[in-house]
Amino acid sequence: MKSGYSILVTGKVQGVGFRRWVLDQAKKHGISGWTANLPDGKVEIHAEGSSENLIQFVKGVRTGPIGSKVENICIKLVKIIDYQSFTIKRL
Repeated sequence: MKSGYSILVTGKVQGVGFRRWVLDQAKKHGISGWTANLPDGKVEIHAEGSSENLIQFVKGVRTGPIGSKVENICIKLVKIIDYQSFTIKRL
């Protein structure tokens, strides 16, 4: 069964290739949706996929790429929009 997560990531997550890394993780785990930098320095992610794939994806997001430092993640269950791919958005 498909689920949707809204994920807010805080820490050193801008200017370190975090969104590109999230895109690669999404492709690796079969996740659709998007990621974007927020003006306050956080990164927002909307992720959709199977519960098992989302769990693996979130584990990766908690780690982040080399040079990043994830301090906190806030995850909320959200309505599925049924994205067909994963993209990097500019808000």
